[in-house]
Amino acid sequence: MAQFQPDQLQLNQPLTHLVLSRTPLRLSLGGGGTDLPHFYKKHGSFIITSAIQKYIYVIAKPWFEEGIRVSYSKTEHASCADEIDHPVVREAIKLFGPKKHIEIASMADLPARTGMGSSASFTVGLINTLFALNRKSIGAHSLAEQAFNIQSNILAEIGGKQDQYAAAFGGIVGLTIERSGNVLVRELQLDPEILEELEDNLMCFSTGIKRESSDIHSSYVKPATTKDDQELKVEDETEDVLLEIKQISLSIAKALRVGAFAEFGWLLHRHWLAKRSLSNSISNSLIDMWYNKGLNAGALGGKIMGAGGGGFLVFYCENGRRKDLRRAMCNEGLREVKLRFEFAGSKIVANM
Repeated sequence: MAQFQPDQLQLNQPLTHLVLSRTPLRLSLGGGGTDLPHFYKKHGSFIITSAIQKYIYVIAKPWFEEGIRVSYSKTEHASCADEIDHPVVREAIKLFGPKKHIEIASMADLPARTGMGSSASFTVGLINTLFALNRKSIGAHSLAEQAFNIQSNILAEIGGKQDQYAAAFGGIVGLTIERSGNVLVRELQLDPEILEELEDNLMCFSTGIKRESSDIHSSYVKPATTKDDQELKVEDETEDVLLEIKQISLSIAKALRVGAFAEFGWLLHRHWLAKRSLSNSISNSLIDMWYNKGLNAGALGGKIMGAGGGGFLVFYCENGRRKDLRRAMCNEGLREVKLRFEFAGSKIVANM
């Protein structure tokens, strides 16, 4: 019988016993699409986005076995990080460790692939959890950039920066992305009355349609045609639309600061019309029908969350017509989800 070696107990000693992180999902209010590198590297970007009280939870703890155990929609057992199928978990462990004797599990309040930034929130939450498990901390800005690095640079997903920053910082924020890629985060400090009215009048409905945001983005972001330029690009017409979306986002920020809600609703409508013109994949006859029924029921404007193609449909509808809108969407089989803003970003809620 092999003799027990005392140092076997030391393998997991540097690790906290169990860590639980809670990371908010996001509700984009304007500027989506302009946060992709192909656009902000040329024009800069401005996005209005917000965190909501719907979350991704990530738990991590030392595992008695030699390898790695990961539980999400399926369960994986791997002897090393390179054998993990889940791309984000694989790359996060390779970057931040620990490389073995670790168990990770995740849960979510809303389904993935529905336009609420769940992929970025999971990545942000996982990195935050791994740092805490190793008895380290990481600031919100670095947390967002590390998540973007994994998703965009390492995994080559086509996507922007707003989701990672909304998840890491929380609140209702304006993100100014400079051509260098540097992100300036400014909280929109809304009066309590404005905030309450905005929360009450934003109505969110699940379409039940799931899709991959990278597939939607790739429908209007194409590889460059020259051999010397390996970056992605957009056609001139698409670039003009994204410039319009950027300006609408700036106007949305101004309208919210002063509580100009009728203008805000109209700007949401303009934003949606501009966005859906980017690609035939962003909307379809069913989404168009739901959206028009929403307007007819009293909504001032709205949009599909995220890249488009499905997910959650959000309207701005003032008090007198909210029941009409709710009834119209219910008659179409769409389920309402009540949203409230979350003013904390990704946080460690248990560290035992």
